[in-house]
Amino acid sequence: GRCLCSFGVWLGYPSSTIFISEVVHPNVRGTLAVFPSMLLSVGMFITYLLGYLSSSWRLISWILLFQPILTFLSMSLIKESPYWLVQNGRKEEALESLQWYRGKMYNVTEELNEIVKKKEENKRIPGFKEKLNMVFSRSFLRALSCSGIPFGMAQFTGISALVLFMVNMFQDAGLSFDPQLAPVLVGGTRIVFSLCSSIALRKGNRKYIFCTSAMTLCLCTLCMGVLQVYRGMDEDHQWIIGFLPFPLIIIMFIAHSFGINPILHLISSEVFPTSIRSLGYGVTLCLSTSANALQSFLFPYVLSWVDTAGCFFWFSISSFILAVYAFIILPDNRGLSLTNIERGMNQEKKTSLMQKQ
Repeated sequence: GRCLCSFGVWLGYPSSTIFISEVVHPNVRGTLAVFPSMLLSVGMFITYLLGYLSSSWRLISWILLFQPILTFLSMSLIKESPYWLVQNGRKEEALESLQWYRGKMYNVTEELNEIVKKKEENKRIPGFKEKLNMVFSRSFLRALSCSGIPFGMAQFTGISALVLFMVNMFQDAGLSFDPQLAPVLVGGTRIVFSLCSSIALRKGNRKYIFCTSAMTLCLCTLCMGVLQVYRGMDEDHQWIIGFLPFPLIIIMFIAHSFGINPILHLISSEVFPTSIRSLGYGVTLCLSTSANALQSFLFPYVLSWVDTAGCFFWFSISSFILAVYAFIILPDNRGLSLTNIERGMNQEKKTSLMQKQ
């Protein structure tokens, strides 16, 4: 059952972000494309709450069954992506789809012509060999460096470990109240700040938001490590130290849900070429889940070697490296159409070829 759930989630979740990035207007893509990650936070909050209220996993499973059913029924009411339709030679359906998403009074001619023109630049529909060559092309690897690599690095900032071992880590941190309640409060916080992120990303500079959030993770995990060291040295003020980890971890989840997770998903849905956007996003999430699995495997061993404080220092160093890398490599694609973003990702390649000639 868990394998089937994982298969369904990681087959549908990447598609939703790509689908939204292809159908919404560029001016609101930053706002709407982060909704899948926000709704993921909603789902996690509901699951945490049910887990706190009930000890029966069967009852929880029956209650959560409504979500995939509702998703299936909702998808049957909307139209296919105009980018996908144009890519597969169905221009009339693409026009109808784009008009449906923009509204009857909106003139979609210019936007549709831009999509068609970009498709005509690649005159033949890529087959397996062409797609394989594109995977190893400079533009694809550049896109992967902007999405897959930071996505993988983000798994070592402490958030993934907190999600999997949250109750255990709160118990180890000496939390002053019931550690079982902490995931529920954290889940509610993630929903609120995911919504704030969708508003901020409409106009905000993505690189600065991401780097600020990564540095916030760095400082919070550093403080958590220092608190753990101090707790081992001074046992007279345990009631204060027992409460402090909770606001720090709340701030960590705020930073992650506001500036890390939504921006990574947004950039990953934008930077890959249209013909292999789904493949590129899949590779990105494959790197992310592989890094998450590696982090989950290593965490118990690292915990036994360097204790809780050492783990938080490890997370702090990883967050700092992520912030530096993101400042160097992340693009800011606010207001650009997907076709213009694709041209921009290919521009460096064309420039280097001209210089060689």
